[in-house]
Amino acid sequence: MTVCGRVKGTIRAVRVKLQDGGTVEGDIFHRSLSIDENSVFEGSSRRVENPTDLPAVDAKGPQEEDMRSSALAPYLQRAEASASTDWSESTAEPKH
Repeated sequence: MTVCGRVKGTIRAVRVKLQDGGTVEGDIFHRSLSIDENSVFEGSSRRVENPTDLPAVDAKGPQEEDMRSSALAPYLQRAEASASTDWSESTAEPKH
């Protein structure tokens, strides 16, 4: 993939080249990456063997262990501890 203009989002391609003046705002998963002078790249790049393969997503969401090791863990625990039992489980609105 050759970027001559502006891309905002994730790029997954075997070869990525940001041509002179090209701009990428997002992440690039690639096997080969080339960035010309006067190009702009804001994000992260990761060299992977099969960049066009989509990452596996666990339908269950984050596991409890992952949540504990997350940087957001203190906030998640605090939110769980302060949860009120006055909420309706079916509508997620306060009971009156």
